[in-house]
Amino acid sequence: MNLVALIGEVVSPVEEDGDEAVRFALAVAARGGKEAERVAVRAHGGQAAACRAYLRPGHRVAIEGRVAPRADPAEVLADRVQFLTTRSQARQLSGRRPG
Repeated sequence: MNLVALIGEVVSPVEEDGDEAVRFALAVAARGGKEAERVAVRAHGGQAAACRAYLRPGHRVAIEGRVAPRADPAEVLADRVQFLTTRSQARQLSGRRPG
């Protein structure tokens, strides 16, 4: 079984990755209070379009998907991206960060 579920903060800009796909990095909490782990995420189709339009660094998201086979370094292929940052929080983040 190859299932992944993550909640974290977007830590890179959402970048185009071929036809109807995007890629971004997600920081997720590590066990034992250690430094956060950085995970590469790729989304396709409608999920990619939503990420392209709305996701920015600092936004919190929940990702459901699977680990990409033979990807080095490891990458999560997102089947579902759920935005956890509210619109008002997103406006505040936009005011603090350029772009």
